[in-house]
Amino acid sequence: MRVKLSLGEISCDFNEGSMCSGWTFEQNSTIYAANWTIWKGATLTANTGPQRDHFKKDGFYIFMETTSKKHRDIAMFYSPIIEQTDQVVNVTFWYYMHGIFIQSLKVYVFPGNGDQQFVKAINNEQGKQWKQAVAYLEHMGPFKIGFQAMVGSAVSDIAVDDITITGAEIYPRSTTIETSTSLNKEKRLNENETEDFFPLPYIIICVIGGVLWVVILFLLCCCVHHASRLQNSKRTVGCNTSQHIYSDDQVGGKQNTLLGANDVTKLDQVELTLDPLQLESNHYEFILDKCETKL
Repeated sequence: MRVKLSLGEISCDFNEGSMCSGWTFEQNSTIYAANWTIWKGATLTANTGPQRDHFKKDGFYIFMETTSKKHRDIAMFYSPIIEQTDQVVNVTFWYYMHGIFIQSLKVYVFPGNGDQQFVKAINNEQGKQWKQAVAYLEHMGPFKIGFQAMVGSAVSDIAVDDITITGAEIYPRSTTIETSTSLNKEKRLNENETEDFFPLPYIIICVIGGVLWVVILFLLCCCVHHASRLQNSKRTVGCNTSQHIYSDDQVGGKQNTLLGANDVTKLDQVELTLDPLQLESNHYEFILDKCETKL
């Protein structure tokens, strides 16, 4: 059965492939732009959402599809109108929150005489597995329970399955709980929220990206500096006056083989190519007078 009703217990497992009897969700709402979908098997987007439902493995579950949605779009579904039968109402459910920049899943109470009341929040990445959550309510009188999911990115599907509410039962009398005022307030609340969407993975990626840009800019600066140094250092020097030429100098771009080791001679005209690495190691020693530098 989609909905099991026993003394003080209400449950929903979505396994008939449609919304459980009495349960509702917002579809294509101007306030809630994201939608809940009843699904079986893996979600259509890779790297997010479950591969199957929680319990039966071949059953259905409900999930928020985020592929074409914007950051901070929200989706909501509601329980039937229920009333408390015990001192505490326990809401147990299973959730799956895996993807890129997962945002949040929240539980609210919508009473019949006021705005919604926040109960529980599950934020950020929760791993590639179904996990159980329990929320405790203390509220007298008829009310609805709302499950709200928020979009983090296009790869941030959130799924819910096997909901059990104990300590409560379906409200026996005909009544209506208005949620439109609460929905408008909820939208304003979410637009003004600043508490999340900076999970640790996002921070790590931003830091790594910043470090990589600094390293790339540093390497580019080093390359430009080295190229400029080579351009300014390696040049041809033409001298019309006497110059000392050592035995291991290059004359005209070729190694000097005319002199013996440690010999020195004097030339009236030479053209030498000066290598910056050799200049730095004091390989050449020149006595230049009225020389012209040819770049």
